[in-house]
Amino acid sequence: AARRALINLPFEMEHRLANVTHPTVRQAQEMQSALLLAILLFLPARIKNVAAMDLEEHFVRPTQKGGAWLVHFDRHEVKNKTAIDGRLNARLSAMLTRYVAVFRPVLLKSPTSKLFTGQNGTEKGAKSLSKQFFKLIKGALGLEVNAHLMRHFAGRTYLKANPGHYEAVRQMLGHKNIETTIRFYAGTDTEAAFERYDDIISPDIDP
Repeated sequence: AARRALINLPFEMEHRLANVTHPTVRQAQEMQSALLLAILLFLPARIKNVAAMDLEEHFVRPTQKGGAWLVHFDRHEVKNKTAIDGRLNARLSAMLTRYVAVFRPVLLKSPTSKLFTGQNGTEKGAKSLSKQFFKLIKGALGLEVNAHLMRHFAGRTYLKANPGHYEAVRQMLGHKNIETTIRFYAGTDTEAAFERYDDIISPDIDP
């Protein structure tokens, strides 16, 4: 239930702002928080990289309406020297497009190509975004989740649905060695195995 609530949250927030065409600063900040969570859900990068996201340096915009945004970080920009390449899905691409066109301009006081800016128009650092993320999840869901845990959320969620697929998780999280991935997430396979076993031996008689 907590997992599903977390996944739904940014799109519920987006839906509340669906009819807004001239947002207030508060509404712009709300959409920014929704986008931050959505990016951490679908592109499990470190918060330092998310804070550094630059519309001119790290994104390729869609070439047609409704197209996908592409994200790229060179290896020298990433902690473990593994480049980040991502293609945002249609739902997240649409949210990003609307944030950039409608909500982000409200927060700008001076020209900048940084994706996440504060109310005074300056770019937000990793610490500021981390606090914003924690406050959002605590206030909306009553959960204490820091931004870095979203990488583990991604790894565990993927392995829960695809037990044993450590290589896919290694690539998704940018681990250099498969041993790192296995060390972090080996227990997820055990949980998934017991769940599958429970399904196998579930009685046909209703309680």
